[in-house]
This record gives sequence, C-alpha cells and structure tokens, in this order.
Amino acid sequence: MAVTYNVPGFAGYDQRELYGLGPKTGIVARFPLSDTFTLVGGLDAALVMTNFVDSGSGLVMANGNSWQLVPQAGAELGIGWRSSDQPGFAVTVGARIEGSFNTSITADGTRRGTLLEYGPFIRLSYNFSGPAYRVPAVATSTDAPATTTPSHMVFFDFDRADLTAVALGTIRQAATSARNGRATKIQLTGHADRAGSDNYNMALSLRRANAVKSALIKEGIAEQAIVVIGRGEGEPLVPTADGVPQPQNRRVVIAF
Repeated sequence: MAVTYNVPGFAGYDQRELYGLGPKTGIVARFPLSDTFTLVGGLDAALVMTNFVDSGSGLVMANGNSWQLVPQAGAELGIGWRSSDQPGFAVTVGARIEGSFNTSITADGTRRGTLLEYGPFIRLSYNFSGPAYRVPAVATSTDAPATTTPSHMVFFDFDRADLTAVALGTIRQAATSARNGRATKIQLTGHADRAGSDNYNMALSLRRANAVKSALIKEGIAEQAIVVIGRGEGEPLVPTADGVPQPQNRRVVIAF
C-alpha cells in the first residue's frame, strides 16, 4: 500500500502509470537487538529506464506512451527476525519511502514533478552463503594440536567473512613466518562475537577460518598442512554480555 502525490507548486498535473528497469545501489545497516531480532535501516538509489502511460485527461493522453531515464532515491527502516533453528531465513517488516524524480507531467507535456511513495513493507530472505554453509570434514575438528603458538590474528567486520586489505596483509606475514619457520602444521581457529545465535556464530566462525585458509593456499602454503577449527562465540577475546557485537571477538587465530 502506497500513497502518491506531486510536488506542490505546479498546476495541471495528470495521473500517470509507469514501469521500468535499471540498476540500483545502496547501503544497509543492522543493529542486533537480541539473538533473533535486528534493527535494519537502508538507503538506496537507482537510475531506471521508465515507460509512462498517460491515464488522465484527453489532453495529456494525446502525448501517448513515452520512455525516460528516471532517478530514484529511497530509504527504509524495519525490524528483522531470524529463527535460531534456521538462521539463514529472515523476515523483515518496516516502512519505506521512495521518490521518483521528473515523473509527473503538466498539461503541456513537460515533466517537472516528483512522485513520492511511502508505506509498510514485508520482506522474506534467505542467506545461502551464511548459515547454510557446509564445512569440509577437517573443519569439524574440535581437537587442537598439543603444541601450538599463537602467531597472528585476522579480524573481520560485523557478520562478514570476507577479507579486508589489512587482513590480507596479516595473512601474507603469517605465510612468510610459516615458510621461514618451516612450520609443518598451521592451525586456524575461527571465532565470532556474541551477536546472533550459537548455531549461526559457529557457522560464521568456520566461514572465517576457511576464508583465511584459502588465502594462505594462494600464498603458497600447502593445503594438507592447514587445520581449520570453529569455536563460534564460545571463546571471546573480550568477554561481553550476550548480543554484544565486540569487534575484537570477530577473528581467526593463526597458530603454528
């Protein structure tokens, strides 16, 4: 459900139907409220090639259908819910506002107005690359080698397993240290902060450790020398209350 109106200050507007296709980009921010609920906000923009269909007076309809590039901007705020049993599945409800510029039309056929739409939304989503991630058999090991020495730590952004430029630099240093020290085994222990469910964070910690493993292999470290372990949120570097997204707890420890 949405309400639309034209920008005040111009007379003689007619109703128009429009549809189109184009690229969209945006940013989304999430703030955990509990293990299952998250506050979600976002901003986005698009450039859409849009077709207009006049549905007003005969004067405007004489112009027929037309195509035009339409810039759009939108914002939304909502609450997301994620099941502890199925952490990849999420439901988000909230409110959205979106403006389409130069979409209204005057009686003489000049497009000068802005179409503004707002109303509630509901979104169903599933993260195929997150909790549904399947870990290789070696990654399920929970037995640490008897003699390991922490050497390097790689840190991650919130709810992410991709490697930053700083993380890649740390991994290159670790690979050099492993070669210089002729390490025969490298243990990668993944960790997560306490925002989110236990199951989700265990999967996330393993994703992070496996991301570091792939980077080490690219640096020339033999795959068979690497052991991957996931600890989830169970061994925080900085103890926190449940639900707290502590940056130093989002890490992978590289030990030789």
